[in-house]
Amino acid sequence: MMSKLITLLLAAFLACAPLAIQPACAHGDHGAHFEKADAIDLASRYLVSIVKSKTPIEGKVLDENWSEVPASQIEVVREEAWYFVVGIHHDDKTLYMLISKKGRLYSANFNGDFPNME
Repeated sequence: MMSKLITLLLAAFLACAPLAIQPACAHGDHGAHFEKADAIDLASRYLVSIVKSKTPIEGKVLDENWSEVPASQIEVVREEAWYFVVGIHHDDKTLYMLISKKGRLYSANFNGDFPNME
């Protein structure tokens, strides 16, 4: 009788153990939390790199003065679960960057539309 009770308690414990562990494992971040300020800072650094390397955006190479855009002209215009869309305002144009929440630049354009993104 006692061994059946111990077996039953052990089985109940093993059945419930994954439930006790789940909150620690369910959190998918496991790294540094990437915030809007981080996206703005990263967009500014990507912009400088794009200007220096003369990488064309929609067929146009950005002038050197794009690398001097102040942080006050850079903003997160959209935030989704996995990415930010950052707008960089300069003169009468806005350059948009699609940046993942892991810090990767996926694309840049002047219209802010990024097909295939939810």
